[in-house]
Amino acid sequence: MSRILYSHKWIALREGLHGEAYISTTYGAAGSVIVPVLPSNLINLIVETSYVDGSRCVGLPAGTIERDESPLESAKRELLEEAALDDQSIEDLGTIHLAQRYADLTAHVFLAHAEPGKPVERDEPYEIANLPLPWEQIDQMIKNDELTDSVTIASLYLARRALDDRV
Repeated sequence: MSRILYSHKWIALREGLHGEAYISTTYGAAGSVIVPVLPSNLINLIVETSYVDGSRCVGLPAGTIERDESPLESAKRELLEEAALDDQSIEDLGTIHLAQRYADLTAHVFLAHAEPGKPVERDEPYEIANLPLPWEQIDQMIKNDELTDSVTIASLYLARRALDDRV
């Protein structure tokens, strides 16, 4: 393990190869990202606030895998916490690397067929809104630079490919 230069609750800045800095999670955990498909076949995106500048972010339910939690358990928890959705079925779509050259951050991507669940207490200090959309509108948002989060776009690609393979 490399030397930690700075550490926060979930993220650390470490000294890597040749003394170059890179970003990692604090305790080696990855994250989980969930692509929720509603009974109407709409994709349930979420709208939340950016930690960077307070702007509006459109994305997918996601979060850090807690200690002693599997990626699947994390996905189910984040789906409920961030979107107030219960998974009816959930499928592992694989793992993606976030800025692999500069960070040791990975995300386990899941496809969930989901329905509204019981609202739970959220750990974010701001509101999160659900934004259920058809694929065509998601495509348009990406084209118009209204949806620009790379993890969301990569996860949507994996989900769409999995769903298309079933047709």
